[in-house]
Amino acid sequence: MATSAESSIIDDDQAFNYDYDTLRTTGVILAVVMFVSGILIALSKKFKCAKSSK
Repeated sequence: MATSAESSIIDDDQAFNYDYDTLRTTGVILAVVMFVSGILIALSKKFKCAKSSK
């Protein structure tokens, strides 16, 4: 009985495969979005301080 449970766990693990293309595409998109948002936040604070100091 224990062998059938172990074999089903092994079969489930072997059936799982990563979709590397989707993972890579999602990672690149998230990296670009975070990079651009970081640049925008840094620039908005820079311009905000410049306007308030005048």
